[in-house]
Amino acid sequence: MLSATFLTVAKVFPRDFLFAQSTEDIPTDLHYFSAQEYLILQALAERIIGPTPQGELGVKEIDVSRRADQFLATADLEIQDQFHQLLTVFNDPFFTFLFDLRFSSFIKMAPEDKDSYFWRTG
Repeated sequence: MLSATFLTVAKVFPRDFLFAQSTEDIPTDLHYFSAQEYLILQALAERIIGPTPQGELGVKEIDVSRRADQFLATADLEIQDQFHQLLTVFNDPFFTFLFDLRFSSFIKMAPEDKDSYFWRTG
């Protein structure tokens, strides 16, 4: 019951407040993710994988979010719902404040803040 209340509160924030990046690099043929979820997962992957040596494929070249979109589009509906909730909770300023006393969405944080928040909540 409490988690449902928190997720409802998270929906109060306007979406343009949560997302700092432009949507021009987002594929138009996503099957599972919204454009915002695509950006959240891309930002998470960048923090997990970290910088890649010059000449090697990085997160953007591999397109981790597109691969996850293709995989999750065929997943069980319960798994899909849970993953949507996970991305909402992880990125929403309400939850970042609740978990780490930061009032910022994950993808709007500076890289060092993303690392600190991710490794503290992960």
